[in-house]
Amino acid sequence: MNASNDTDRRMNAVTTPPRKKRPQAKPQSLKQTDETLKLANRAMKTRDWQKAVDLWAELRKRGARSALAYDQAARALMHLDRSEEAESLIQDGMKQFPANATLVMRQATLASHRKDWSQAVTRWQAFHARFKGTAYSHLQQGRVLIQAGQIDEAESLLQRATERWPADPLLATERAGLATHRRDWPEALERWRALQARFGKSASACQGECEALIALGLTDEAEECLKATMADHPDHPGLMMQGASLAVQREDWPTACERWAAFRRRFGVRMETCEQEVDALTRAGQRSEAEQLLLEATRRFPNRRPLALKLAQLLSQHQNWAAAAERWKILRKRFPPTVECFQEEAQALTRLDRLDEAESLLAQAVRRWPRDKKLVQQWAELATLREDWPSATQRWQKLRKMYPNHCPAYLRGIEVFMRQPDPDQADSLLQEALNRFPGNARLMALQAGIHQAREEADNLTEWENFYRKVVDGDLKPAAASTAPSPAPAEKTAGFWHKLLQVVR
Repeated sequence: MNASNDTDRRMNAVTTPPRKKRPQAKPQSLKQTDETLKLANRAMKTRDWQKAVDLWAELRKRGARSALAYDQAARALMHLDRSEEAESLIQDGMKQFPANATLVMRQATLASHRKDWSQAVTRWQAFHARFKGTAYSHLQQGRVLIQAGQIDEAESLLQRATERWPADPLLATERAGLATHRRDWPEALERWRALQARFGKSASACQGECEALIALGLTDEAEECLKATMADHPDHPGLMMQGASLAVQREDWPTACERWAAFRRRFGVRMETCEQEVDALTRAGQRSEAEQLLLEATRRFPNRRPLALKLAQLLSQHQNWAAAAERWKILRKRFPPTVECFQEEAQALTRLDRLDEAESLLAQAVRRWPRDKKLVQQWAELATLREDWPSATQRWQKLRKMYPNHCPAYLRGIEVFMRQPDPDQADSLLQEALNRFPGNARLMALQAGIHQAREEADNLTEWENFYRKVVDGDLKPAAASTAPSPAPAEKTAGFWHKLLQVVR
């Protein structure tokens, strides 16, 4: 037994190679750790977020026992919009440092960053239940409560916080802004003024005060406040925008145009202000300037549909039909097409007397939106304008079938029958319309017109027969008593003139 064990040991010794000892990783020296930490902090300051993430990961990998390596790495990941990685990293850090308030605060901030307001509220409440909290943490929780729609809770929290930290201007500003958010304008005005009395004049506080004054209809006071503050902050974007908006509120269009232009010269064309400036220019009668501004804006922001739409609409309003047709076409090709694009482009083409192009465009649109009332009506109107009576008859009939209570479809259908002329069809459709819309003034006027037209047609036919007989010599000119009863002068004037020439 002992010999067998000895043999086994010898075989193993021959067949199994000796194990080599693995070299142990040398711990990073304190000097190396300090250098990596400096590089990581420098990357954070220069906003080189990916480099910062890598450096913080290196510190964690080499055993640096610091919550900072988790907190700051999560912050960098948030800036890179890698929220899931940041969440996972923070949870790992909280397991290693369960009593660290900074990591718990970062976790709450991460929920706010994702705009998960309900979770953010829960996390901030848990943070304050566990830790004493700071003015900053109360400010963040107040903002989250506002975003979550818990306005009363935010009001209560911010009031307690401002009483606890009365010297903190950010808390006082947030509380004044909350009154503005609630549109409690008297309270907002009081808070903004108290803020300035406590901490001095500031551009943001003046902006809040002016907003409250404008909402309360105190535009003269708002103007005075803005002028006084802009003397100290002439290039403040918020104040410049508010000054222009105030001029719009007062319907002082030249001043509004001047202020928007000053803002544009200082900060360039911006999406959020361009449309307001265009409206002011239009109200001031400066149509060409409004068009030029929108042209510049669409060149700068070619993928912004609202600007392209505004330009096309403005050109149509100004009846610049050639430019409008081109702009609606661009809008239709560049962005997902809407029924409005087809309709407006077709209208512009119609005004340019390019009726065949308008017909082709509307036919495409009707295939895409076959039940759009306005579109089908425009298509029928175009056929009527082109005097394509079969198509016009068919299209008005289609509209009546789709929308049997749409009175214009009957009115225009009757007019089409009258212009062909087809009085029997017109009269039949008229009776159908009167049964559906009894007492309609326009239908009753059409009824009277059809009856008068029939009587005049019969009268004129008699005069035409009488005139031909005189011309052919079959009938000698006779006394007036032998002639037919005269038709209305405007209809029979031509017959009288020709008849007198023959008699002479």
